[in-house]
Amino acid sequence: MVASKNSCKELYTFDTTSNVQTACLREKKCGSYMYLGLQTYTTLQECVDAWNTSHTSSIDQLMVIYHYDSTSHRCIASTQPVSDPIPKDHYTSKRECMLLHREIPSSSCGCGRT
Repeated sequence: MVASKNSCKELYTFDTTSNVQTACLREKKCGSYMYLGLQTYTTLQECVDAWNTSHTSSIDQLMVIYHYDSTSHRCIASTQPVSDPIPKDHYTSKRECMLLHREIPSSSCGCGRT
């Protein structure tokens, strides 16, 4: 079955030309977008896991981090190289980001903080 030109998906992707800065960016893909070497994933974590499996050098490894977006009032995921320090006001756990910004009550966090 061929996808119609109007059918679009938001996917996380990388290909043979990707590097640690461009891998697993969220992209809108419409119609016939597949090509040799393109890998697509519906979640950021799936993409990062696949990237890290195929790129074993520590300098090429990715991690998912979260920051609070005050405009949308949500914790937003992004990636960065594992070797980079985690920026101020970023978190390695979405749950921690949500707790610290009051998106979930502290009693349901399970993070050990009160």
